[in-house]
Amino acid sequence: MTKLVVENLRLKELILVVNKNKAFYDEFLTFISRYGYSDIRSFVSEEDEEKVSKIVTDYFVEDFENNLFDGIARPYNQSKSKWFFITWVLRDAPQQRLQPIVSSIKEGSLNEKRTWVINEIRKFVAPLLPDREQWEWPTISEVMLQRLEGSRRALKGGLFEAIVRAQLIEFFKRRKLKLKVTPQEVNQPLWTESP
Repeated sequence: MTKLVVENLRLKELILVVNKNKAFYDEFLTFISRYGYSDIRSFVSEEDEEKVSKIVTDYFVEDFENNLFDGIARPYNQSKSKWFFITWVLRDAPQQRLQPIVSSIKEGSLNEKRTWVINEIRKFVAPLLPDREQWEWPTISEVMLQRLEGSRRALKGGLFEAIVRAQLIEFFKRRKLKLKVTPQEVNQPLWTESP
C-alpha cells in the first residue's frame, strides 16, 4: 500500500491560530472582571441593559494589549478584533449578518451602533445558552475555529481572485482587447468594456 497523507494541515494551522487568540479571550475575562463578573456567562446574563451598554462602550474604547488573528494568522486591528470577538462569543457573524444591521442604523457613532446591536443579541442569546460551559474557552475556541475557517477560505479566495485578475489584465493587454478588469469582488462583473 502506498503512503497516504492523512494529516489535516489546514486544521493544524487553524488550531495554532485559535490558540494564539486565547490571549484576547483571557484579556476580555480580565476586562469584565473589573466590572464584577467572574465569567462570560454572568456578563452575558446581566439583566441591567444600561450597565451592559456602559461596559460594551468601555470595551470598544479600551486599549487591549492583544489582537485577534485571522484565518491565516494576520492580526486584526483593535476595532475589528473587539467587534469580531464579542460577536463570535455571541455566536453571530460580524461581517455577513451584523454589519448590514449596524450600517442601517441612522443615529450614533459606529461604536454606539455596535453597542446597541451587541446588547440586543446578548438578550436573545443568553437564554438559549444557559450553561456555564457554553461560555468557556473550549466552547468559544470551537466557535472561533469555525469562523476562522471561513476567514481563511475568503482570504485564500481573494488571493486566487487577484491571480485571476492579473492574468485577465495581461491577456486583454496582449490581445489588445478593449476590456478593463475592475477591482470589485467576484459577485460583480470582473470586466467591463472600455470606451
